[in-house]
Amino acid sequence: EMMPSWIAFTTTSYCNLKCPHCQTHGTEETRKLFNARVWPEELVTRMASEALPSAREFCLSLSGEPLATPYLRRRLKEFSGYGAKLHLTTNGTLLSEATLVRLLPIAQIIGISIDGATKQVCEEIRLGADFGKLISNIRTLTRAQELLQGKYTPEISLEFTVMTSNVREMPHVVRLAKMLGITLVRFYGVFVFFPNLEDEDLNCIQPLYNAYYDRALEEAARLGVQVYLPARFPDVAPDPDMPFEGSRLIVRNLPEDYYQTLPDPTTYLDLDAIEEAAAEVATTILREEGEANGAAEDT
Repeated sequence: EMMPSWIAFTTTSYCNLKCPHCQTHGTEETRKLFNARVWPEELVTRMASEALPSAREFCLSLSGEPLATPYLRRRLKEFSGYGAKLHLTTNGTLLSEATLVRLLPIAQIIGISIDGATKQVCEEIRLGADFGKLISNIRTLTRAQELLQGKYTPEISLEFTVMTSNVREMPHVVRLAKMLGITLVRFYGVFVFFPNLEDEDLNCIQPLYNAYYDRALEEAARLGVQVYLPARFPDVAPDPDMPFEGSRLIVRNLPEDYYQTLPDPTTYLDLDAIEEAAAEVATTILREEGEANGAAEDT
């Protein structure tokens, strides 16, 4: 009897953010429904013991923030014994040092949904996130991976849902990824679930999207970042200055000189603190691995 090689748990449907475009947490009604859903601990343990021994990959949640899984670090330690690798899509806000110690050895893919490359845009779309803390978390992750010198190499990417509110951020997120030590950005076109956000649809801004598609590709080629992008609109001339009067948007109040006066994103990072935290993560992983190997040799 064949067992699945890719397993999707739903350890939790809770999310700590309130992104307005999110199908499951974008309104108070949907948040109440989904935030109440958590698998009982014994069910998670039983399903893991049945499914993970034959699996290659697994994810913790398809509709919530996986790093909000109850008893997360214990779960990751427990699951690591099965050999299956974690496919993680996270909002990145809960990437603590203690979590990274458990995460890096078991992860195969870590995709971090960011949806904004600058403070105001990111924080208005990823409602509840702190931009500086988020990019510090990401850099701690990538720096810890660098310090492990190829021992653990999950694919790390930024995930960016493109919409009218953030289309001008596309080249900026490519630069941000490079600065954070990431060389892969996946862009996705937004799905509009709510009438009050209908102007976010890329079909409303085809010339504008095509212009920033081109700019994102140019930045990616310049910096050596791999990007995946929704297709350009055919037979539509790019226009980076396309006027747009839509009001059914998430971000509506950017200053006119917003993109001309942006601070360098490194100003949000305490590089000494990141280095110290990343070194502690890497050292702890290597120490625990050494202790486990020593215990195995003794038995």
